[in-house]
Amino acid sequence: MEFDLEGMDFEDIIANAVLSEEDSSAFYSEIAKRLPDGITKNKFLFLSEQEKSHKKIVESIYFEIFEKKEIKKPGKRIEIECSKSMLKKLNDVSTLIEVVEIAMGCERRAELLYKYLRKNSKEGYIKNTFRYLEQMEHGHYVSLKTEYNYLNGVKKDPEKYKDTNSILGILFKF
Repeated sequence: MEFDLEGMDFEDIIANAVLSEEDSSAFYSEIAKRLPDGITKNKFLFLSEQEKSHKKIVESIYFEIFEKKEIKKPGKRIEIECSKSMLKKLNDVSTLIEVVEIAMGCERRAELLYKYLRKNSKEGYIKNTFRYLEQMEHGHYVSLKTEYNYLNGVKKDPEKYKDTNSILGILFKF
């Protein structure tokens, strides 16, 4: 796992998950703003909306488990998905493939987080909800991996893809 959860209490981990989903939504929204209309922009807009819905789900679990009306600020902040610091990285990348690589790493870490939460939850709907979120994050990873593979094909043989790229609204430069 690319982040250390050892010694953290369960409440802090779930609070981090809520913040992470919020950050990820903003991250994907920012990527979409920088892309022209087309399938890739739509993918990032979709991911942004998905992360918003995940945040609501995790918030409801938090409120249920800890019987609170407000989420406490975690004692330790961990970067699970694409955080505000990752937004700054966008200024340093020049190709869409680099952006997709960053996003894939974020989704992989989110999947691992929900796997951890699932394994450390009691049987029942909370465990099953974390299983659902784990699988959703995996699906996001697979979707981004498809984009990554396509962009690598473009990189290797741009002439082969030039007509397709314009139809799909895919840019190689970011």
